[in-house]
Amino acid sequence: MAQRQRERTIRSLFKLQDALREELTDRQWESLETAYSAGYFEWPREVSGEEVAALIGVSQPTFNKHLRVAERSAFRLLLDHEYPDGDD
Repeated sequence: MAQRQRERTIRSLFKLQDALREELTDRQWESLETAYSAGYFEWPREVSGEEVAALIGVSQPTFNKHLRVAERSAFRLLLDHEYPDGDD
């Protein structure tokens, strides 16, 4: 039973991730993914917004905008309980 619940939870997480990926533009997703993998969300930050912007080849204000849109979408999906269709 625990294994079944775990598999259901993993499928739900993948569905949530897929829903976010479908909602974001390629640049928004790239900004979020790069910021995460580069350590932007660590405390203290391992890289600055300026450094992440350079990694993806955009200005810092453009990176900030992409990241804020991605964060807003992620939080909306998590906090407004808008789950992807077809949850088991």
